[in-house]
Amino acid sequence: MDYLFSNWLQPYADLFVAYWTDQHLNFGQCTTNRVEGQHALFKRYLCEPNLTLDKVVLFIDQLMKNQVTKIKASIEASRSRTMDHITNLFLISFERRFHINAWTC
Repeated sequence: MDYLFSNWLQPYADLFVAYWTDQHLNFGQCTTNRVEGQHALFKRYLCEPNLTLDKVVLFIDQLMKNQVTKIKASIEASRSRTMDHITNLFLISFERRFHINAWTC
């Protein structure tokens, strides 16, 4: 075991991890923050330390439904936002170029 650790695991550990993470779709996520956040949310949602399995399943189902609802609402809110400020900036920039070119001709 010492041979394996000292000759392979210690010098090449980062290569093993890189190989493993490159084999799975992770969207650049290389920490466990999301999992820890979901675990904390799950613990807050349960509220009771001693629940039967059927109640835990119902809590998980309700938690997932709430999250899906929030995600859908967030998507709809982002779709309904207008980008007037970007359009206005583009038009102002275009207008300035047009006026400058019109006067120099």
